[in-house]
Order: sequence, then structure tokens, then C-alpha cells
Amino acid sequence: PTATPKLQRNGNSRRLVPAKWLKPDSGTITSSSTRARSPTLDFVRQSMEDEAEPELAHSPVSVKDMTMSSSIMSSYSCNRSCQPHGIFREASWEESVYSEKPLPLLRCPPEFQEPHRMPNCDTFTSSPEFLYLRVCELSGQLPCSEAWLHFGNGWGIIDASNRSLGDGDLQALVRTAMICKAHGHPLRELNLGGNKLTDAGLKEVLALLRQDCEVQLAGSPREEQSSRVSSMLESLSIACNSQLHFRDRLLVESLPRSIASLTSLTALDISFAPLNGKVAISLAKALAESCRTLRSLSLAGCGLGSCGQADCVAIAALLGRAAAEAGFPGLERADLSGNFFGAAGFLAAAVAIGDSRLRWLTFASNGNPPSEGSDKVEIPFCRHFLRMSDGETEKEREALALHSRQNPLQLFLEGLLVNDTLEELDLSNCGVGIDTAWVLQEALAGHTKLQSLRLCENPLGEAGLRHILRLLTEMGEMAGIDLFGHREADIRCPPVKYRHAHPAGNYKLDM
Repeated sequence: PTATPKLQRNGNSRRLVPAKWLKPDSGTITSSSTRARSPTLDFVRQSMEDEAEPELAHSPVSVKDMTMSSSIMSSYSCNRSCQPHGIFREASWEESVYSEKPLPLLRCPPEFQEPHRMPNCDTFTSSPEFLYLRVCELSGQLPCSEAWLHFGNGWGIIDASNRSLGDGDLQALVRTAMICKAHGHPLRELNLGGNKLTDAGLKEVLALLRQDCEVQLAGSPREEQSSRVSSMLESLSIACNSQLHFRDRLLVESLPRSIASLTSLTALDISFAPLNGKVAISLAKALAESCRTLRSLSLAGCGLGSCGQADCVAIAALLGRAAAEAGFPGLERADLSGNFFGAAGFLAAAVAIGDSRLRWLTFASNGNPPSEGSDKVEIPFCRHFLRMSDGETEKEREALALHSRQNPLQLFLEGLLVNDTLEELDLSNCGVGIDTAWVLQEALAGHTKLQSLRLCENPLGEAGLRHILRLLTEMGEMAGIDLFGHREADIRCPPVKYRHAHPAGNYKLDM
């Protein structure tokens, strides 16, 4: 028969601990009656005494159950220990068994604290969230709290894009931002794109921004004005507002003044709004004279060139440093896709990028302008904006007449011969054929900084692809060229001059 293990009482405790779990003395093995005391087992016994219940003496507990309980508790105490904040760490056997100081157990979890962001203000009533709710309550508008997620902590970003907000909702956002600015919360970026902003609503929004800038700069010394410029609006976006038409006379007159008051503006996005004609010309003049810190401009899908090339020339002049005599340094990023740039517009862009800091430019999806025959009006306008002499004006007029049958994009590509700053260029869906691909190859052969070139959806054909592949081999540092969706060349494209080195091309033989 198997001998029953000896059990040993731990003081006055009612719980029994098997004697076989006691650590023997070092050296020879002694009998079970003479065992060494373990600090860990002492700690386990002490915890059992503290947690002992009065009803335990009357409960039937077998020796096997007590043995299993003791082994589980001993294993848990030896392998894991707990930090004061409830973070577990691994503990070695020597640290847990032979340490004189007992390791504490996790008896209760730490107190739960709900995560939240404390408002960066003196009182709760001056927080941006409270002020916005108050303004919405007074104006009867439904609050849009998601727009204020990145406004606190000095970020100053109001992102209300793609929320289908009306004029009243957007005006409540801007009015609250102006109130918060007086309480020490600066407004850095304002994104109102993808909503239902109308001409009347945009007029009120611009009036609020202009009034704030005038109050801020009026009556302050020059040294204080320079320090306050950093707290003014830096980025403005009113893109993709389907109900914005720029037909209100007061809006057309106030737009240049409102934009000119934002002297610290670095990014402006008015994409997919019918901003063309005189409105675009007055906007370009205001940007060149007042917004000297402007680096990014997006006018995609604005219909530039649909009523003449005068607005295209005015906007293209912003690409270079010669845009105005006020010291405008030129743009770094420009999105002019989805417009109607013609010969005069591309010519103005070619002249402007000769002396610029432009790094990113896209002319994607620029179709043939409907008023291409208005060269008598466009050339003097180019002379006014680009400061061209009378002799240069007549020369460019003759060049436009000579290249009337060719793609006007070639005039811009020839301007890349004197550019050394452009890094990314997008000419997707611009009708780039064999002759335009050949001009592109010749123009970019000596360019050193161009990293990315997009020529998607163009009728390159086999001969055009050969020109692009030669360009890729000549420019070893280019990251890549995107030719997705290219198709066969147009048979109506002008012939390419014969070259003995590369004889491929379309030729008209005189037999």
C-alpha cells in the first residue's frame, strides 16, 4: 500500500501544506521531517492565512485538493510577479524562490481612468468644442464635431471636407474659428471642400476671414505684425463644391481682396469650380502681389482657356519668379489639369519655368481650346504678364502661326531645356503623339532632377514608345515612367524630321 504523505500545519492556519513541497537542506538528502524553509512557501502560507474563511474548517477538503492548490499557488508565485501598476514581468526562479523580500500579488486591478483630451484653455467655457456648440445653438445649425478633431493642441486644423454641409453649417465653423482665435487657438488650415457651398456662402466666409485679418493687423506695430503672421491662415481649400459658380458680382469683386488679405497663405485649392476669365486673372494678380509665401496652387477642372487664353497666361505666369515685380518667388507645386491650355498658355508656362522653383507640375487632361484662333489678343497679354519686348512678341507670333498644326504642348516641352528644378511631371491624356514624344526626348535628355514622368492615355504608338525608351536609357537617375493605357498613334500627326541615328517615324515621300 502507498504511504500517505505527511502534512504539516503552518502555525494557527487551518490549511494544510504537504511536507514534500518543503525545500531540503543543501548536501545530503534528509528525512521528510527535517526540511528547509522556503521564503516563497512562507509567503504562500501567509497569504493563505490572510485569505482563510471561517467556514473553511467545516468544509470537506481532501489531501489531494490541498496538494493541487498548494502547487498552483507556488508555481504562480515563482513564475510571475506584479508591478504596482498592474504590468506583469518575468521573474527567474532564483529571484522568486531565494529572495528574502516576498513578491506582491495582484489582488485588485488599478482604478479605471477614462481617456480624454483636456482642453488647452483656462476654463471649459472657452474650449473650441463648447464655443462651437454655442454658436450652432444660436444659429440653429446641426453641429459637426468631426471637423474639430485636429484643432486642439496648437494644430489649428478644421477639416470639414466631403460632409455635404450647407452655407450655414460652414459659416458656423468659420465664425467659431474666429472666436477661438481670440482665445489663443490659432487657425492654420481650413478645408471646406466637397460640400454645398454657394456664392453667397463663400462671400460670407471670405468676409469673416478678411475681417479677422484686418482687425489683427490694424493698429499694431510692425514688429508685432511680423510675429502675428505665423498665427494666420496658411491653407485654404474650397474644392469640389458643386453649387459654387462665381456668378455673384459682389463675390467676384471681393475674391481678390479677400485672398490678398491672407498674406501667410501657402496652399490654395479651388479645383473643380468654374473659375475662369476675369475672375482667374484678378486672382492671379492678387496672389502675385500679396501672397509671397504661396507654394502650392490647385486649379484642376476650372475651365481655364474655355473663353480665351488670357486666364491661362495669367495663371501660368505664377509658375516662375518673373510673375510680378513685387518679389513673388514662384510656385513649388501646381495642378493645372483638366483645363484648355492652348499655344499661348503653354508658351507662357515655358517662359515662366525657365526661372522658377517648381518641383511638381501636372497638365493632365488638357484638351484643345475652343478659341484657339485668338492669337491677336493673347500675344499682347503674354507681353504684359511676362514682360516681353516688341521684337520677342512678333517672334512668338510667327512661331505660333508656324506650329498651328502641331500639338501646342510642344511649346511647353521646349521650355524644359532651360529648367533644372522640376522633379515630377504629369502629361497624361494630353494627346502626346510621335512628334511630341520626340520633342520630349530631346528636351529632357539633359535634365538632371526629373524623377517621375506620367504619360498615361496617350497615342504614342510604336515609334513614340521607342522615343520614351531612349529617354529612359539616357536619364539613368529617373525613377520610372508611367505608360499605362497608351494606344496606337494618330495618323494625322505631323511628320518627324528624318534622323540617320533614329530613322523610325512617319514620312511623306516625294516620288
